[in-house]
Amino acid sequence: MDDNKPKPSLHDRLKHKSFKKSPHSNKSNLALLQSQLNEKNLQCQNLLDSLQRTMAEFDNYRKRTEKEKLNIYGNAVADTIEKILPIIDNLERALNSIDDKNSNYYKGIDLVLKQFFAILSEFGVESIKINPGDDFNHDLHCAIAHIDDKNYGENKIVDELQKGYTYKDKVIRYSQVRVAN
Repeated sequence: MDDNKPKPSLHDRLKHKSFKKSPHSNKSNLALLQSQLNEKNLQCQNLLDSLQRTMAEFDNYRKRTEKEKLNIYGNAVADTIEKILPIIDNLERALNSIDDKNSNYYKGIDLVLKQFFAILSEFGVESIKINPGDDFNHDLHCAIAHIDDKNYGENKIVDELQKGYTYKDKVIRYSQVRVAN
């Protein structure tokens, strides 16, 4: 009938007056407690290690997603600007084709171009600066034509055929140039 009755815990047995302490039972109880303590310490250490790994993985995930988000934004800006550049090229051609620099047409186109360049500047877009005689740089320039010119050294830029632009050190469009051989 006593089979259903729960067994008393070690703590309860130690408190019970009828429990007789013997040197042998103290050693075995101490060994049992020490074993249980070591097991719990190992479990705690494993849980702590798991928590630290999980926290590190989450931190890496957070940093990676933040970097990906910035890259997506940067690529979207660069793609949008790249689609606007032909409009700017056409406005510059229109401006260069007007002889009367005091005409309202010239002033209107010039104003629109200045607004475009101000917006590009706000986004961090810059034109690639080129002067005749600069060294050709394949990271920024695209050679459209090669000419023989004694006034320029080898691989020197003679003139720019189309402006290039960068966005945060990324080339959106390479400058198209004529190079001397």
